[in-house]
Formats: sequence, C-alpha cells, structure tokens
Amino acid sequence: MTVWRKVVAGATLIVGGVWFAASFGYIGISSKASAGIRLAFLLLWAIACTMDWRTRKNQPLEEPSPAHSARNVILMTGLVAVMMTSRNARSPVEYVIPAAIAIIAVVLAFAASRFATKNRDQIGEARFDTTSTGR
Repeated sequence: MTVWRKVVAGATLIVGGVWFAASFGYIGISSKASAGIRLAFLLLWAIACTMDWRTRKNQPLEEPSPAHSARNVILMTGLVAVMMTSRNARSPVEYVIPAAIAIIAVVLAFAASRFATKNRDQIGEARFDTTSTGR
C-alpha cells in the first residue's frame, strides 16, 4: 500500500466517522457542515476506490481469511449494538450496558479469530458429492 493510499484511507475513515457520529447526534454540528462532511466523505471514498482499483487492476483478489471475516462481523455487530444502546444515555450509569456490550464483542471477536485461525482448513464452503448412482 502506497503512502497516498494510506493517507486517503485514513482521511476517509476519520471523515466518515465524524459524519456517522454527527448523523446519530453524538456530536453537534450544523446541517450545512454535515452536508459538507458527507460530500467530503463520498469524494474521499471515490478517490480511495479509484486508487485501489488502479493498484489491483492486474492482480487477482485474495479471499479474506475466516479469522478476518469472523472478527470483522463480530466487531461491526458490536459497534452497532453499542451505538443503539447508548443513543439515549444521559448519565454515566446509562453507559454500563453499552460498555459491557463493547467488552463482550471484543472478547468474542478475539475468541472467534483464534478459533478460525486454528481451524482454518476445516472452515469454508461445503461441498457435496452430487454424482448420481442411478438408483
């Protein structure tokens, strides 16, 4: 990954995070600023996709590992659960459940990643013998 791809990817992640937080009301910004941030995110995302496409144009895509997939699914599900449960929290006590969900999600992601790494050869697409015996 070139330096510029890393810079664009990092900027896209930061701007996207700010836009996401503003959309859910975690940070207060005006509607014009929110629209500008959304536009900046979409432009950065388009640039990142173009740079990624041009870099990998002649290379076959690698399949994500089962460990990578399991970890990402659990962490993203946990993130959504934390955001939904902490949405109306007003006092520190109301953040106990979201904090517990975050901790549990991290532990489960770590456990799933370890399991998938250890059993890598046994995880994947199921294949069945479909040849007919004529009976």
